[in-house]
Amino acid sequence: MERLHQYEWSQSGGGYGPAIYGNKNVLRSVENISVERDAQHNGTYSYEVDNKAYDSGQTILFHRGYPGFTGSAGCQTFPDGGFAGFAASIAPTPSQSRFFYTLKNM
Repeated sequence: MERLHQYEWSQSGGGYGPAIYGNKNVLRSVENISVERDAQHNGTYSYEVDNKAYDSGQTILFHRGYPGFTGSAGCQTFPDGGFAGFAASIAPTPSQSRFFYTLKNM
């Protein structure tokens, strides 16, 4: 099963790095995404602990990782120096401000 999601440049706090396009520093989904997350980063999913997983909203982002740590509970992260190159490769233009991302259940 595949799911296609649309993303656009947005702003988010949380130390995700400097602004890239205006005040924007992350790619955020246009619509809500429901996923299961391992919020404790322990390799297992526990509904009692990770119960926010089913209400992820628009918080599954593409963003810069922290220096020395790219872990995430669902986001697509990049090494500290790698995000700028990725962002430059998909700069928003007047004709394309949204980008597609496909998740495949294997």
